[in-house]
Amino acid sequence: MPRKHASKKKRKKNKNRQRNSTRKQSITRKRNSMRPMSRRSQNTGSLIPNNDDQFDVYNIGEKANIAGSHTWMLYNDPDDDNIIIKKLGPSAWLSLDDIKQEINATTKAGKLGIGPKVIYSVTGTESVKKRGIVRDIDVGYLVLELINGRSIQISDLENEGIRNEVNRMLSLMHTNGMRHNDLHNGNIMIGNVIGDEERVWIIDHNGNTPKQHDKAHTFNDIVFESD
Repeated sequence: MPRKHASKKKRKKNKNRQRNSTRKQSITRKRNSMRPMSRRSQNTGSLIPNNDDQFDVYNIGEKANIAGSHTWMLYNDPDDDNIIIKKLGPSAWLSLDDIKQEINATTKAGKLGIGPKVIYSVTGTESVKKRGIVRDIDVGYLVLELINGRSIQISDLENEGIRNEVNRMLSLMHTNGMRHNDLHNGNIMIGNVIGDEERVWIIDHNGNTPKQHDKAHTFNDIVFESD
């Protein structure tokens, strides 16, 4: 009798386990069905080769010919005219920590409405051959909303509304522990992203923070460079 009782308990335990397993599978299927569809089904590429991330579906196209700073790091995506891809590295002086710091700062700026929103970001390595030796160097990519616009000009600062907006954004950066150490006019744009009105944008954030006695920048701190 004791053996029969133990066998009955075991069968009941297995039955409950199967029921729980079925319930978990159902929940997993439901969660997966709620995830946004990836563009992978459209046979698009990926920024990092052999990347298992289903959302790494963007393609590096031609170098972007747009207003702003460091355009040599900016690329178009042939499948999407409303985004821009910024490549970080490979470079001997750019560590993985530096890359992550810029990604985090750019993401923060986008959430604050200071810069364009980050749609996707990823880090990885790229093989670089130098003096006959192949090394894997850290790289990163930022997929950003494309700003259709131009760099700010000195004449723009005659507009009080633009001056106030530049000051507001620089003050917002300071309040949120951000500081721009490359504040030239190529990094301040007037333009719009798709579905938005024309306004001021501050771009190219690399994760610098204010020092103890730093005051917030103002439009007077902008360095105007010739094209």
